[in-house]
Amino acid sequence: MTESGDSGTVASAEGTTSPPTGEDTGSTGTTEVGSEATSDLEETSDPHTESESSSGDPVPECGNGLVESTEMCDGGPGCTNQCTLENFSCNPVTNAGCDPSRKCTYYEGGGFECLLWAEPVGAADESCPDLYGSNHCEIGLGCFGVSCGSGFCCTPWCDLNDVLATCPEGQACRGLWSYPGENLGLEWLGFCVTS
Repeated sequence: MTESGDSGTVASAEGTTSPPTGEDTGSTGTTEVGSEATSDLEETSDPHTESESSSGDPVPECGNGLVESTEMCDGGPGCTNQCTLENFSCNPVTNAGCDPSRKCTYYEGGGFECLLWAEPVGAADESCPDLYGSNHCEIGLGCFGVSCGSGFCCTPWCDLNDVLATCPEGQACRGLWSYPGENLGLEWLGFCVTS
C-alpha cells in the first residue's frame, strides 16, 4: 500500500454508525428535499432534486452529486448510472451495497464483499482480531495494524480528497491502493494513520 493523490468523484456524508442490533443502520448521508407548489391543485418538482417518500424521508436521487446512505457512488469513473460501483460490490465508508446483517469488508487481494457481522464489534481505535477483518469494526472503519501500537485496531476509512470521509485531527489519510487507477470507483479510498 502506498500513498496516492488520484482524485475520485464523491460527495459529502457525515459520521459513522454502529453495527446492527436487529434494526436497520446506515451512514448518515447529505440530502436535499425540494418541490414547489404552483397552486392548490397542481404541484411541480424539479427532476434534479429529491422528493419525499410517503414516510416523509428523502428519496435518494442517483446523479445529484451526493453519495447518500443507500448509494455506493454518485457519478464519475467506475460508477454506473444506478449509483453502484462497477468494480466493487459495496462501499466500505457508507456500507451501501450490503444489507444490515452484513458489513462491507476489505479482503486481502484488493476487493470488498458483504460479510456477516462478527463479534466483538469495535469502535475506532478498539482492537480487532486480524488484518482486514473489518466486519469486527463499526461502519466506516477497517481493521489495520497502523496507529494502534501493537496488534490491529479499528481504523477510520478516509477519502484522499477529504470529501466523503476525513480523518480525525492528528491523523492523515494514506491511500489504500498501490495503483489507484486500477480501482476506479474507490480509487480515492484510504485509511487514517497518525501523522
